[in-house]
Formats: sequence, C-alpha cells, structure tokens
Amino acid sequence: MKSTPYLIRPNAAGKLTRISPQQKHYAESWLQELLQNHPELLPVEEFEEAFSHITPIGREIPTKAGPIDNLFISEQGCLVLVETKLWRNPEAKREVLAQVIDYAAEVSKWSFGELDEKARKYAHKGLIEIIRSSFDADSEDIPTENRIAKNLRLGRFLILIVS
Repeated sequence: MKSTPYLIRPNAAGKLTRISPQQKHYAESWLQELLQNHPELLPVEEFEEAFSHITPIGREIPTKAGPIDNLFISEQGCLVLVETKLWRNPEAKREVLAQVIDYAAEVSKWSFGELDEKARKYAHKGLIEIIRSSFDADSEDIPTENRIAKNLRLGRFLILIVS
C-alpha cells in the first residue's frame, strides 16, 4: 500500500510529489543543518513530554555503528537521535530502521562522561552547560549527571527518522 503525503496549511492543502533521484536540489547535510538550527521543527513533545524543549548537542556524532546525523538533549535530560534521509532509494527504508536501532544500542552503552565528551567536542560545552544555557531553567530544574546517566542506561531516548 502506497500513501501520498500532503502539506497541510491553515487555508490550503497540497499533494507532495517525489523528486526525481537525478534532481539534486537538497542534500542530507541541508536537512541536518536545518534541524540543528531549528529543533522546534521536530514534534518531539507529541511522543512524550520528557522529550519536549530540545537543544542540539551536535551533528554526525560518531558511534561504533556509524555517525548519528543529529543529536539533541531535552530540558529533562533525555536524548533525541535523528537520522535524516532524502528517500531517493525507496528500498533503503528497512536498512534505515536497522541503522537507527544499532545507533540506539550503542548510545545506551555510553556513560555520562562519554556523552559529555562528545558534547564538548561538537558544542564546546558540557551537557549540563548546554542545557543551562539553552533553557531558562533554575539550577534545581537542570537534570543531574545521575539522571542523564540513568536515561542512557535505560535507553530512554527518542529515535526519529526525518526525511
């Protein structure tokens, strides 16, 4: 069964059509940068409130399974892993699902220190500092190192495939 996506606006709706693979109007890097600069485009709060209000940690974050395209952290210390795809190859959908599951498995093995180190490499700030500077939260509302470590250990993060 094939479905057709629509772009719905307050006073209009339009059917979206697939761009030919030969047309190179957009690249995954463009989509990654768009999400990095505008994380509010991701409807994370619709999945669970703990993932609302996200801020970027970095792009192309390395794991043993390959790089995570975009990595975000929520105000409550939950991670959001984003894999971007342009879907030029419709057969790639199954591969992408396996890919993001592998990323999640690797991230769940990280310690707080490993994640903090990756954040410092890409954002030039530690995780707690990223959260504190991104959200107007009081010191007692900032997630602790222990809470973030527990979220990692339990695999409490959101995985999104954005195309």
